[in-house]
Amino acid sequence: MVLRIRVGGVSWRVAALAVLAGLSAPSMAQANGNLVWGGTVPTPDQAYRPSPSAVDMFGTAAVAPAPNPELSPQRSTVDSLANDLMPRNVPAPTPNALLPTAQPSAAFAASPAPTPMRDADSVFGGSMLPEQPRQDPWAAMKSVTPGALTDADRRRIQENTPSRANTYAALEKRPEPKIEEPVKRRAPLVHKTPSGWRNLPHKEALCRAALVQLGVEFTEPSPIRASKSCSVPYPVKVTRIAKGVAMSPAATLNCDAAFRISRWVDKEVKRAAHSTLGTRVAAIKNSSSYRCSRVAGSGGISQHASGNALDVAAFVMADGNEIDVEKKGFFSPREKAFQNDVRGSACRWFGTVLGPGYDYLHRNHFHLDARERKKTYCK
Repeated sequence: MVLRIRVGGVSWRVAALAVLAGLSAPSMAQANGNLVWGGTVPTPDQAYRPSPSAVDMFGTAAVAPAPNPELSPQRSTVDSLANDLMPRNVPAPTPNALLPTAQPSAAFAASPAPTPMRDADSVFGGSMLPEQPRQDPWAAMKSVTPGALTDADRRRIQENTPSRANTYAALEKRPEPKIEEPVKRRAPLVHKTPSGWRNLPHKEALCRAALVQLGVEFTEPSPIRASKSCSVPYPVKVTRIAKGVAMSPAATLNCDAAFRISRWVDKEVKRAAHSTLGTRVAAIKNSSSYRCSRVAGSGGISQHASGNALDVAAFVMADGNEIDVEKKGFFSPREKAFQNDVRGSACRWFGTVLGPGYDYLHRNHFHLDARERKKTYCK
């Protein structure tokens, strides 16, 4: 140790350098008995050794492997302390260096066999119940299904089935089996029209269906074939021209003329009677329907000859009042308004409308025909 003291200065400077001879020479320190940190260095046999019970608190000494002397050599305590204070040979750090480990084979070989576990019955007393046999969930489904064939049924079917070993094809035609029909078939269609009936064209059938919807009551007389010019192949005899309106007397017309007259009465005559007279029409009187005649003053065939025209002579109201078709005077304004209304509306439904004021022959009726014209002839 070197001590330097400087006197007379402002400060004191003390420098101490201690060199431990025991650290630089461990063998000398052990031989001479030098003090190391307050005492002599103990010999290896004088070092503190804990008791086995303190070290092996959990009973692992029996299974712990013995240390390998080659991997862990004995080192002097003095050398270790000197190397810690003044390291001489510092090994270079090795990345990812792993410390050597002892081989576990010796430890496993020295470990005792495990003690068998004790069951609950031997610890707490009692006896183990026998395991109950498991029930088969399909036991109830193994019975014969109702309606299924059993082995006895199959044997009986095989016995009753004839063998096909000696079967040969027959040359003659086999008879057809008779099959009972649960539903009786309809009678065969009649090729001839029965008495009292006749075939109708599609147009005539539709026209009659329309008359029924309008509430027209009619019958179907036999075809009219008076001559080539005077004929009605499919006539209808009308007794009620509309709902609530009778035809007096019954008028024989073709179906198309009857349909137009029915629409005119239902849409126009009923409305005019209610608006001008305050009542409803109950009947229509006709003076002529079908007749085989010519047009007056000319050689042409009249529309009456084909059942295509009707002459209306009067209108009968529900209150019993009868309005004749004629020229009305100053003292009958309501009847005059009604007659003018139905006459003007008839021009929208028929091809020809003639009435009082046209000529002397039409002074007392309305002539209505359903002839198709390019322009309505309304006089």
